[in-house]
Amino acid sequence: GSPEFHMDALGPLPDGWEKKIQSDNRVYFVNHKNRTTQWEDPRTQGQEVSLINEGPLPPGWEIRYTAAGERFFVDHNTRRTTFEDPRP
Repeated sequence: GSPEFHMDALGPLPDGWEKKIQSDNRVYFVNHKNRTTQWEDPRTQGQEVSLINEGPLPPGWEIRYTAAGERFFVDHNTRRTTFEDPRP
């Protein structure tokens, strides 16, 4: 598997999907079946408001999901996690 798979509690992507990372470290997803890209993880799509509408996270922060699909936030600056959204 890929080297980051152990961090991904959601399991593999649906068939035809690929996870990519931009030069600024933003993650996006490619659907090769219909040649589209999106910010939303297809495994969690529909469970939350679109990330595009929420604005960027502060530097060093990342959104992850528990095995149950709950969103939480990782602060890589302090190596802490929280369910509180760090954005204003």
